[in-house]
Amino acid sequence: MKKHRKFDKNHSIDQLIERALTSASRDEAEDALWSLRCRATREVFRKAEALCNSSLREKRELGVCILSQLGVPTRRFRNESERILIDLLATESDEGVIESICYGLGHLQSLKGVPILTSLRRHANQNIRLAVVCGLEFQSCEAAAEALIDLSRDPATEVRNQATFALGSMIDLNTKEIRDALYARLTDDDPEIRGEAMLGLAIRKDIRCFDAISSEIGSNSVGILSVEAACELGDARLYPELVALKGWWTLDESLLKKAILSCDPVRNHEKMPKLNHKKFPLDRGD
Repeated sequence: MKKHRKFDKNHSIDQLIERALTSASRDEAEDALWSLRCRATREVFRKAEALCNSSLREKRELGVCILSQLGVPTRRFRNESERILIDLLATESDEGVIESICYGLGHLQSLKGVPILTSLRRHANQNIRLAVVCGLEFQSCEAAAEALIDLSRDPATEVRNQATFALGSMIDLNTKEIRDALYARLTDDDPEIRGEAMLGLAIRKDIRCFDAISSEIGSNSVGILSVEAACELGDARLYPELVALKGWWTLDESLLKKAILSCDPVRNHEKMPKLNHKKFPLDRGD
């Protein structure tokens, strides 16, 4: 992550806003924005709110970007900022500002924003659809999951990828609909999407991901996601293929060790519950 330079308090809020809006240097503009977020006073909030009400697109977008992450590291004015962004999204026509609001609602982890975000999931602009995914990916509710399932079938690879990641690894739900959506992505043309689908199914202990994981870790092109999925699934049948990766697969040797341990047949046997032979006597065939 880029380290921002925070302007000192000798720079007024208005000066920082002007720099963020007009600086020819992108780094300086981003540093001014970061400084405003860090300052996070009531005055900064009010000026950001005023920017959101401007007739100029650039000012509205800056206001959204300030309110989305106002307060570093602890967010301030979260509820007020959420209300402003939702109200603005209901009337905004500029696609760049709409995109920023969708990302902003994600930064605010806005549950109240779910209805309006889901209404944009089939927007013609794929950048907005991607922002919708990012706006929804912290929400473990049925409406958000339904929209993410829809977006996991999006024609744009980047949108499908983010939606599959969100379904598989971000939201804390385990429904048949989510598992089926992830299973459908095991045959996606994009290898990263297939990997996200494997991992999401493995996290949910859905054995339908076994063949896909086994196929990839037994190939000459093994991604991190497939090894992570093997680690999550913990299936002893994957143990020989994982051990065979030692010595040449160096993308994440620590992860590989964890996956091998997770799939170790001896360890898995030891974890199996012991049978109570008094309750379940052995069938000796007599």
